Amino acid sequence: MPHRKRVLPPGRSVRILGMAGCCVLFAACSTGTTGATGVGAATADAAAGVDEGPVAKSEVARYAEVADVGDGMVASDAGQAGDALAADLPTFVPKDVAADAHEPEVPDVADTSAAELPVADAPMPGTDAPQAADTALAAPWQALDNVSLVIIAGDSVAAGFNASSGNGTGGQGYAKMVYKNHAAWPNYTGHDVVSTHPKAVLVSVAKSGAQSGEALSLIKGAIGASLPKSVNGDVLLLINVGGNDFNDSPTTMISSAKTATMVQALRKNVADMVQLVRKQYEALPAKRVMAVVNGVHDPTDGKGTVPPNYTAGFCKALNNPALPMVKDTVLANLGTVNAGLKAEAFAQGAEFVDLQAAFQGHGVNSGSASWIDKDCVHPTNPGHDLIRRKVWLALTGKEY
Repeated sequence: MPHRKRVLPPGRSVRILGMAGCCVLFAACSTGTTGATGVGAATADAAAGVDEGPVAKSEVARYAEVADVGDGMVASDAGQAGDALAADLPTFVPKDVAADAHEPEVPDVADTSAAELPVADAPMPGTDAPQAADTALAAPWQALDNVSLVIIAGDSVAAGFNASSGNGTGGQGYAKMVYKNHAAWPNYTGHDVVSTHPKAVLVSVAKSGAQSGEALSLIKGAIGASLPKSVNGDVLLLINVGGNDFNDSPTTMISSAKTATMVQALRKNVADMVQLVRKQYEALPAKRVMAVVNGVHDPTDGKGTVPPNYTAGFCKALNNPALPMVKDTVLANLGTVNAGLKAEAFAQGAEFVDLQAAFQGHGVNSGSASWIDKDCVHPTNPGHDLIRRKVWLALTGKEY
């Protein structure tokens, strides 16, 4: 296929596909290992050119701790995790909600623009919405002639947390399945990176519990170590951040003004991640970095609460009697987070995957259709498959 070089204004030469936030809504990200279990699994992936990235346990805020249980991870101290935030709610909600009423209004999600949420490099005018140059390329994946490197960056969702074997050998993490499909999902046989670019290498620098600033630092630290200094082809960058930036501070979740401030920093970190990878690997005109940024999913189906029989981990916090006072504000602020991620993705010439919309009907209020774990935070195997499908749709224009 002839090489197709997309001509874009400065700052729009990268396309981003990613996913934001290992944890969403009232859930602080859990900790745990994110790769395959056992020496054999690590050896097999090393032979296949797969770097699982940081897998050491990471302590997140003060809310939850998880244990590695082989193919998946589950919350190990649900009572402590739920009690911590549940104890906070009655204390800070009335004061902050009252204060929030006097804070400057934050525009509706649909009106949130790059101008309203500035980053270090101001986006081109109108980059809050896809430009003609974006929509003209129906299948951005076709623009890549020779993918040699796939980078996974971000938090626990990016790291494959709660998916069988994570991003390890035979893993069902969404990013791992974008790279190489799992036999459990036969519809995607032949619809992955290695089927088209068999020499591509997968490197994960994702870490459970990472906020966007740490995710950026992990990329910087990996260049020249787990990440090569140069490549002989194109690069696919999969980003999932934002959930921990939002969830690690309950006062941020219930304050529109604090959410808006946090989103500015989140956008700058996403921009810096993309620009860093582009500067490192787009040394020649024939090379390109394509990136995908995911939004933060809502595990509650837009309700802001969970069924009473969900009591593990942060489910207990979501069932706190004080929650009805703030749930609408929290949901609106989550929308602001996703609007900011979407605006920055477009500002960087990126693709955006709307996971808040994708998980509607598959949250914990959806009964047997739920693809969220009993911790009310992390996607199950079908949830990771859903994310993979939406990422692949953004890349190729096709969903199977």
